[in-house]
Amino acid sequence: MNLSTVMFWRTYDQKEIDCIEEHGGKLFGYEFKWRSGDIRRSTRTEFLNAYPGSELTTIDQQNFESFVM
Repeated sequence: MNLSTVMFWRTYDQKEIDCIEEHGGKLFGYEFKWRSGDIRRSTRTEFLNAYPGSELTTIDQQNFESFVM
């Protein structure tokens, strides 16, 4: 079993990503939403600028099953 480091990300001005996993030297960010919708553009831009090469995904009712399985 390969374990990853799990954390969250928040800025002083309240931009946030709900869950960040680090594995293989890469960050994978997940924003959980009840309804469909994307991560705010300003949040996405700030995170990706701070952590180049990382990935961000929105998890909602449409794709949560594939996320947990």
